[in-house]
Amino acid sequence: MLFRSVENFVFRNAGNDRFGGRVTFSGNPESISTFARGLFSPSIPMISGEVSLRIDLSQPSGNLRMQCHLASPRLRIADIPAANPLNAENVSAVVHWSGDAVTLDSMHVETLGGTLKGSGTLALREGEMRDFNVRFQRLDSGQIARFLGIHAKEYSGSFSGWCSASGKIESIETMNAALVVEVNKAFFHSKPIPDLAAHSVLDKGVLNARISGAHSMITITADVMKSALAGKFTADINQLSDFSPIPGMDDLRGKIHVSGILGGTPSRPEVSASVAGDSIRYRNFPLDSLKGGVEYRNNAVSFSNVRLAGRISSLATLKPPLHVDSLSGTVSYAIEMDGPLTGPAER
Repeated sequence: MLFRSVENFVFRNAGNDRFGGRVTFSGNPESISTFARGLFSPSIPMISGEVSLRIDLSQPSGNLRMQCHLASPRLRIADIPAANPLNAENVSAVVHWSGDAVTLDSMHVETLGGTLKGSGTLALREGEMRDFNVRFQRLDSGQIARFLGIHAKEYSGSFSGWCSASGKIESIETMNAALVVEVNKAFFHSKPIPDLAAHSVLDKGVLNARISGAHSMITITADVMKSALAGKFTADINQLSDFSPIPGMDDLRGKIHVSGILGGTPSRPEVSASVAGDSIRYRNFPLDSLKGGVEYRNNAVSFSNVRLAGRISSLATLKPPLHVDSLSGTVSYAIEMDGPLTGPAER
């Protein structure tokens, strides 16, 4: 990076303290990245591209103030925790430092097919974030997958949303954070996936999350601070056909409701849930009603008072998936299960 100019730089210290002026830089920051990696840590990202940086220094009322304006038409950030470097265009940021606070006044980055914008303040003495906000629009799932090294060619779509955080960095107990993600115009193997929206709020160690779609709603509440898990969840899916793009679920129809509680520890979670469903069809096979309980404990699944029932009004409708000719007649069935999945007792 090349030193460019110094303008109106003043320093006096004879009973009249004053420090100020403007310094500008421009060029490729790769040499500075190399120097910093050798001086501090090789894990520092390698940044290359074209950068223009202007630093304004002033000392109003005896307090030093610094404001930085950064602009870059294109940047490449390598050696980061991802499979591939991050390429960005039309980067701009304004940061100022005054007293013990550093504030990101504005940020704009075009990357991964979309845009990122952000602002916020970091109080250095308290180690506290204040009103940090990042907004992202139309991030492309394919570019995200390539950046992270994930094989996901069958998926396409875009992500938009925002996240915010306030509170002390080292203490999640006092942290308030929120994340909103919207998935739009998504496809899986060229089949459309309904638009989804995910909302999550972390308030002093308690997580509340909600995932909603056109016909579905999933909610989770959990205390993430304690060594033991404690929480509850619900899932109302009124059209299982929304999941038809997922392999193996292309002929699934009906609706289902699940509610339960979370327990155990993060390393050995425990889940207890009740399940109810009706009008379910899978490849022409009817499951008219489903009720019962499911428990996951000690890495094992068990059933409690599970009952499945249905009526096949015409066996001819079962030619697929059974593929047997000359089927006719009517059949009703009921299955009841209790016990572990390794050996449930059927009645």
